[in-house]
Amino acid sequence: MKQSLSPAYVVGLLLVPTWALALELPLELYGEANVSRDLVEEDENVWTSNVSKLGIKGEYAVSTDLSVIYQVEQGIDLVHGGKQVDTLLSTRNTFIGVSGAFGKFMVGTHDTPLKKTQGKVDLFNNQAGDIKALVPGEVRARDSYVWHSPRFAEAFTIQAMYVPADSDFDASQSLAIFWARDSFGINLAIDSKMRKNDREVTRTKVYDAMRGSVEYKPGTWRFGLLLEIAEQRNTARPVRETAYIVSAGKSIEKLTFKMQMGWSDIIVPDARQSSLGVDFAVRPDFILYAQASNHDNGIARQYTVSLGARFKF
Repeated sequence: MKQSLSPAYVVGLLLVPTWALALELPLELYGEANVSRDLVEEDENVWTSNVSKLGIKGEYAVSTDLSVIYQVEQGIDLVHGGKQVDTLLSTRNTFIGVSGAFGKFMVGTHDTPLKKTQGKVDLFNNQAGDIKALVPGEVRARDSYVWHSPRFAEAFTIQAMYVPADSDFDASQSLAIFWARDSFGINLAIDSKMRKNDREVTRTKVYDAMRGSVEYKPGTWRFGLLLEIAEQRNTARPVRETAYIVSAGKSIEKLTFKMQMGWSDIIVPDARQSSLGVDFAVRPDFILYAQASNHDNGIARQYTVSLGARFKF
């Protein structure tokens, strides 16, 4: 979901490093550029900015037991956004909070705990083949209160979110538990009345959902499985539907081969998606990739071939 940004907001974002340095606050600049050339149809070639982003974050110790944490992150359309200020940036995880022995408590815009349970199952995240075409719950909630627990018993963590009611929607809640040990991980989550705010209130869908995912990483292999059951609340005839997603990857030196398949009746009936791809790591922070993805929603089919590059800093 993209938010309109005034020129004053853009100027303010650019000035953040200046005042942070003036106040001697710890500051880390980070980002990602991800651009691909996509063949969507036989005669249609388009450049795509795949959730490229720029952010700053930091942590400031106010005592031996308590720190203030902050993050400002914006999605940047490296291909088309420069034409208009209101489409150049889109708010991503942006918050202020505190951290201590209790974990982290944050206020602002943040991924829901249910969204985080996808882990690394989605091998085509933020590109053609992303699981958001099959499942709801890939929500970055605004005006949210978020708690991330410390690690329990060297394996468990908990995340919880509360989004207050507003003039259009009831309050939303999301809760997840994560377990990870060595090469194996299990994640479970539930959403209640979670809305993904659209530009128009009438287009915003509200879902109850349950999600579970399993990840297994033996050696140079990676396997993932995700199951989601969801029901749209703000519709005349709510029906509980199911989605399944499986993925596998294999690394051989600098190459990583990936495949992913998914089936879903949640967003549209009988939707199917399959993707194949290969990544070449020029270096750990610079990846060249090629992939093909086929999405069939039961009415129309879209086949996409992508050649792209991803750079993280």
